[in-house]
Amino acid sequence: MSLADSVARSGLAVYAEVALVIFFAVFAGIVLYTLARRHGARYERLRRLPLEDGRAQDPPPSAGGKS
Repeated sequence: MSLADSVARSGLAVYAEVALVIFFAVFAGIVLYTLARRHGARYERLRRLPLEDGRAQDPPPSAGGKS
């Protein structure tokens, strides 16, 4: 008797199918989120991040007179 036979007889195969469907739905959601046009500017900025020389692009915030 193999493991596949044991799982088939016990009725646990449905859990594997449900897990596969959930995994595929989450994977498809992540892919669609990544390819969405509304995130284009953010990803463009992140794409260039490794090429920067480490200097801050924005001026540092002022202390505002706090001591």
